[in-house]
Amino acid sequence: MNKELLILKKYWGFNSFLPNQELIIKGILNRKDTVALIPTGGGKSMCFQIPALILKGVCLVVSPLIALIDDQVQRLKSLDIKAEGLHSGLSKNQQNAIIHKLLEEELRLLYISPEKLQSKKFRSILQRVNVSFIAVDEAHCISQWGYDFRPDYLKIANIRELFPEINIAAFTATANKKTLEDIVNFLNLYKPKIIRGSFLKKNLSFGLIETEKKLRILNLILNELEGSGIVYMRSRKGTVYLAELLSKNGDNVLYYHAGMDAAKRRQVQSDWIKNKARVIVSTTAFGMGIDKPDVRFVIHFDLPTSIEEYYQETGRAGRDGKHSSVLLIYNKNDLSILKKNYLDTFPTIENIELTYNNLIEFLNIDFALSKTKNIDLDDFYKYNGLNNFKTYKCISELERYGYISLNIPIRDRFSQLQIKFEPDYLDIIKSKDSKGYNVFKNAILIYENLFISSADILENKIAKRAGVDTNTVINILKKYSGSKHIVYKQQNLKFRINFLKGKHLSIDNTELIFRKNITKKNIKSVTEYLNYKKCRQKYILKYFDEKLRKTCKICDICQDVENNNYSNSEFKAFKEKINAFQFDQDTDINDLIFIDTYLRRNKNIQMLKPFFENGELAVLGNRIIKT
Repeated sequence: MNKELLILKKYWGFNSFLPNQELIIKGILNRKDTVALIPTGGGKSMCFQIPALILKGVCLVVSPLIALIDDQVQRLKSLDIKAEGLHSGLSKNQQNAIIHKLLEEELRLLYISPEKLQSKKFRSILQRVNVSFIAVDEAHCISQWGYDFRPDYLKIANIRELFPEINIAAFTATANKKTLEDIVNFLNLYKPKIIRGSFLKKNLSFGLIETEKKLRILNLILNELEGSGIVYMRSRKGTVYLAELLSKNGDNVLYYHAGMDAAKRRQVQSDWIKNKARVIVSTTAFGMGIDKPDVRFVIHFDLPTSIEEYYQETGRAGRDGKHSSVLLIYNKNDLSILKKNYLDTFPTIENIELTYNNLIEFLNIDFALSKTKNIDLDDFYKYNGLNNFKTYKCISELERYGYISLNIPIRDRFSQLQIKFEPDYLDIIKSKDSKGYNVFKNAILIYENLFISSADILENKIAKRAGVDTNTVINILKKYSGSKHIVYKQQNLKFRINFLKGKHLSIDNTELIFRKNITKKNIKSVTEYLNYKKCRQKYILKYFDEKLRKTCKICDICQDVENNNYSNSEFKAFKEKINAFQFDQDTDINDLIFIDTYLRRNKNIQMLKPFFENGELAVLGNRIIKT
């Protein structure tokens, strides 16, 4: 028995490798640059952990999230493997103790962030260390995050300056052709051995539900699905609010997001893994690398920003190989919100230059003297000539390119609004306060998820739509916030700005356009997925450059085809429910599809067809009517 199998047996208790694991391990042991595309559940972590235990020295594992680092390290320590994670969540004494172990050659694996790898102090320490190889875990983040808010991902290859002969192994569960090219290029891999596993998930049932009653449908689904699961949202505050709403139904629902302190995150993660809570509502900060094999469902309550992100997150379901449900619940407004938040955020190079020059002029900056000034953003918005949102995005780009810095947290740079009252309460407001009703009605039309989560808002945008001045909107929101009907926090418009470079800009317009095109392609792929009318997994595999000759037979589209037979007694019972149903102005197709149980939705779709064919039911605008 070779060393790899002996270690596999000793630490993990397995007698044989999963497909492709041995190929990857041998590539690393032979000092080859390697890229491993192994879908979630394929045992990719073992592929660098086993070589780390064979080769002399310490393996540096570059990992994106503190939660992921802590989870991996804790698991390795439970196997009596000498591993540590060095990150900002540790005290100075804890970090010093780990560095001491590193220098004393007491570690086989050290997990770090890409930012830590660029630290001059840490790099000077590494020069005194025998590094066996570099493993880049969740390597798709190079492409997904590196261009925008984690630029140090694009600099990982700089480690070769210290260790020119070292080999790098990159691991990901999601990568199409473009992402794979980014991984190879930015890691500066030399003739890499690329090993791909199949992206087909035979045990996952993919489904889409389009509905204007997202919360109602989610509650119905959670009441019927068994086992533990994850509900994904994009907003931190949205996770808190949705978890509170779902808990009212008697379910034990936790929430998780990166804004929570480390101890709280660890506790929530532990409680969910140990099944002390069935459902966790989370941002995308949760789940990457978390080893919970019995997740029976993953539900997206917000649209993902790309198919890669979506596939990565859905892969947290069914890692034990048993049947699991993967659902995306959305409405028509979600796509426009996605485009607005991610595509329309890119200003032109001309707008950025205009904003920078106007900042210098507005603040009367003399680069030979003080480069730090107080600024009232509201006054500058008026001075700059662009709308507030574009001006702010230009300032953000100037900050990203290192021309300025602001002494205010990102969360305070926009006003925030969340509506706590039930939608029916609008009628009461209308009868007593027409101006208030006008403001809330138009705020809801612009920011569709205000009843679910807190949203960054622009008061002047609401004012323009409502036909009033901005101060009227602000005063009304303050008034109702005081009565606890809403949560309203007005943006902080006064802060200090520090100019870090000279008077003239030098920003690469090609890079800006490139980043926008990537976002455009990602959103296009999500749009195509929503509109795809064939097997869900066929589209996903096609995205990852893999063909599926047959249909998956278990997604909602395939099930609609497979389950097209129903008995006379089933149809009779279904017809009785349709006849008894109370149709109103809000009735949509999902009310009828889920008329009795979520689990019968595919058969119900088939039984509804005769009602439309014989004219008993009809579509009028966005609603269903009984003729």
